[in-house]
Amino acid sequence: MTKQRPEGRRAPKSHARDAAPGGSAARDLGAARGSLWIALASLAVARAALSFVPSTWAWAFGLQRFLPAGPAWSLWALAALPLVPAFSRLLAPALQGAGDAIGESPWLAWPASAMSAALLVWLVPDTTWFVGDFVMRMGAAMGNIPTDFLFPQALPLDLLLHHDLPAAIHAPDPTLVERVLGAAEAALAAMLSLAFTRALRLRGAAASAAAAVVFLGGYLGLFTGYGKAFREMCVLTIAVAVFGLRFALEGKSLLLLGATVTLGLALHRSALAFVPAMVTAWALGLRHLARSAAWRRPAAIAGLALPLVALGGVLPRLISTFVTVDLPTHLASADVRASGGVIRSIFAGTRAADLVNLVLMLSPLAVSVPVLGPLLAQRLSRGTGAVLLALLVPFLGALLLVHPRQGMFRDWDDFAACGVALSLVTAWLVGEALRDPRQAPALGPIASGSPAVLAVVVVLGVASPAFQWLLHNHEVDRGLARVEAFLSEPPAREPGERALAYHYLGTRYTALRRLDSAADAYAHAAELAPSPRLLYDWAIAEADRGRLEKSREVLLRLVGKAAPMAQAWLALAQVSLQLGDTTGARAAAESTLALAPGQGEAQRLLEGISRR
Repeated sequence: MTKQRPEGRRAPKSHARDAAPGGSAARDLGAARGSLWIALASLAVARAALSFVPSTWAWAFGLQRFLPAGPAWSLWALAALPLVPAFSRLLAPALQGAGDAIGESPWLAWPASAMSAALLVWLVPDTTWFVGDFVMRMGAAMGNIPTDFLFPQALPLDLLLHHDLPAAIHAPDPTLVERVLGAAEAALAAMLSLAFTRALRLRGAAASAAAAVVFLGGYLGLFTGYGKAFREMCVLTIAVAVFGLRFALEGKSLLLLGATVTLGLALHRSALAFVPAMVTAWALGLRHLARSAAWRRPAAIAGLALPLVALGGVLPRLISTFVTVDLPTHLASADVRASGGVIRSIFAGTRAADLVNLVLMLSPLAVSVPVLGPLLAQRLSRGTGAVLLALLVPFLGALLLVHPRQGMFRDWDDFAACGVALSLVTAWLVGEALRDPRQAPALGPIASGSPAVLAVVVVLGVASPAFQWLLHNHEVDRGLARVEAFLSEPPAREPGERALAYHYLGTRYTALRRLDSAADAYAHAAELAPSPRLLYDWAIAEADRGRLEKSREVLLRLVGKAAPMAQAWLALAQVSLQLGDTTGARAAAESTLALAPGQGEAQRLLEGISRR
């Protein structure tokens, strides 16, 4: 009896037709490889050209303006030189050997990849602290601020890793803990990227290219010190793809798939996006268990039960968070309603441009997916496509519908897992385009027929922007300059988004003791959104740089318009005393005690005035 070949091992359907010199499948393969070359060349040209344009319309491409010239253009050349076939041919044998080693010498290739990934992110710690809630998370960890106050929506595993762990080991520098965790998780992501190529049955240059596309995305910057669950979500997204494919195509790794989804559900509410991929893998893979009666084994039962139990446990909280946090903040905020509602606001204002920039920042080669998909349709495994698309589609839905509070330019971490899912689909298509080692007809004059040569272009083409983002986040002055440009250059952003960016600048300039810049930034923020918090920060910054009269002016404005704020009255008392106004200082201190009876500093201030 002939043993049935698992779908994951199935040979490409069109090899017989490829053999014909003029076969349509061969022409499609040549066109697919040519389109990859064109996409990578276009990305390189765009990054070079936009390095000289003072605008943030294309912020995913203008990064080189905010890098030292030498490293910027050297890294750009890393992507541009391989476009010359003579250069790529020199590196093709090494890349071919590295891809073969993934399967033939895993004892060497996998540890080497893991150590290289960990070293890469360790050497370039993020010192800008701009992305997402970086500043807030670090402030909470350093100040041991109760998490239920700042992050009531955070799930237990997120808080355990990024707050409780640094506190438990009494780390003097929480950023060091996050960097160690980030390096370890980058190593795991690198190994999972290799495992993904194994799940796709790729070898040689195709395996090297696919692994690079998965690992080397803009999201790699989260592994350099950022302390939030979105980093782990990137790793788990790759894991869901790997274990989902292994179960769907071979009936293996059911327990690992279930454990991965369970961890995700304990980590962040966005892990609900894993459920469709898991269910799709179950639907395709249960036939393997049924044939062998393996479904009765404890591991199989646990693989099915764990995520279901976890889902039942967290679902009430996720629903509550959706109603109290996500709906009013991210889906139906005042700005969204003003733009005509959820659907009409998808592409309102600068959002359409930001969506494109976000995708190209996280997964630049995803630009080739709409072309590669149709050209390679005859070669694609339906089972593989079903699992990967089931993983991608929920994240794409969130990408379109979610409006991050600080805008996509800063809150791109919200969509990092979406970027990983896009990279997984892109890597699958790239792998299929390069799987066949035979030379395909070139697309016009483009010498892209050799898969090993084209794989070099792919690997270095995705490595170049990833390395640039890492370097940029490592250079605090250049990172701050990019935020300043975002605020001053076209296009004009919404006032709320600009106010939050100015507040970030004020916070970072204060930490760097650039007091004049900090006060100016807080002033801009308060002018755009005169909230009590921003007015207070502005007043303190003015006092820090010695402008006590201005500080008192802002504090009087604050206590005159805001809800009762003992902190503001106390600051007013202290500033008034420094200015020699004991009457005003006494009145402000008494107002502080009226709002916060027993406040120690206010009592000591009054006692000091009485002794005068």
